[in-house]
Amino acid sequence: MVDVHGWIVLSDSTYESDWDAVDPKIEELAAWVELHLTWATKAAFDNVGGVRVLTLHAVANHATAEFDSLLSLVRRIAKELPGSHGLLHWRDDESPLGNSYKVYVVRRGLLVEEADPFFSPCNPKIED
Repeated sequence: MVDVHGWIVLSDSTYESDWDAVDPKIEELAAWVELHLTWATKAAFDNVGGVRVLTLHAVANHATAEFDSLLSLVRRIAKELPGSHGLLHWRDDESPLGNSYKVYVVRRGLLVEEADPFFSPCNPKIED
């Protein structure tokens, strides 16, 4: 099983965003999501207290091309909205790290993969 859960605060600057510039980019990203993320993924773009936030959840029995598309989306966000920051917890129990989550960290225009210190190893931290 593959499961992914996360959030990204969307921003074009690490200092102060120009929402008039950010909102059209978010509309483009939302349109891309409609085309490329279908049955296994839930992606929601929200305005929370004036801050633009993307929440992501994906679950499937096996990794599919949709999961590659999900990573492409996050890479695109890091590149096009370099002030964005967030976390994506990712577990694929069929991978060599199947007993562990990895964390994709979005910050300062980069997408970095790191080890998860909170849920890993899954057994015994969150599973028996």
